[in-house]
Amino acid sequence: MTCLARGVSGAVTRGVTFVRSNRRSPGAYNLVAGEAWDESIELGYDADIVAGALEALAGSTAHWTVVSSVSMYASNAEPGADEDAILVEPSNLDDYAHAKVAAERATAAAVGDRLLIARPGLIAGPGDKSDRFSYWVSRLAVAPKEAVVVPNAENRYVQFIDVRDLAEWLISAGQRGLTGIYNVVGSERELATVLLAAARAQRELLRWTSFPPPMAPSQRLRFRPAQPQPQPLPRSGRNRAKPAADA
Repeated sequence: MTCLARGVSGAVTRGVTFVRSNRRSPGAYNLVAGEAWDESIELGYDADIVAGALEALAGSTAHWTVVSSVSMYASNAEPGADEDAILVEPSNLDDYAHAKVAAERATAAAVGDRLLIARPGLIAGPGDKSDRFSYWVSRLAVAPKEAVVVPNAENRYVQFIDVRDLAEWLISAGQRGLTGIYNVVGSERELATVLLAAARAQRELLRWTSFPPPMAPSQRLRFRPAQPQPQPLPRSGRNRAKPAADA
């Protein structure tokens, strides 16, 4: 296994060959372009980066995987949405969702039926700096006895996937030559159940004070967290992405 990257975000896993390269530089793929590859996994979405990799490696790669995102779906309000849901139209490639759609389409045009498109939902686990999931674990840890303010958890659901499970699935899918489009998301879980599980890892008892969003201006909390507090979807957004059938 080989990782081609700038090397600024951390070390590679033991046993992986690391090729240091800025993918926007001329000759970025010179050290890997002369080999035949069983699988390439594309994590980028900037048009020039995606195009450069395809030009250099598409002809010598047996199977290609694009790690995309459920963020590219046009609506967050469709319960049970699956891979056939309507996508945004890529009119602004500075926008994350638009760029992801464009990356998918460019790759499909270049590699055809050798392509796997994986659309993860919220990714949690080691290395996650977004604080979208770990916020709750951290918040409960710093308040071992006090009540914690949370959104009204009644009939509210969340979905996430551990980055280690995602990586294992991507590698397995490539080895099996899986192609097509898949939402790679975890099962639907009640928000209350997730909060209780996070609490048990930190403390013996969880007490929370719920507020029903959106709050009136006079009720809004005034604070400035180091990272944004995760924003729950409205109940109409339940089950944002339907997990793909076992693949």
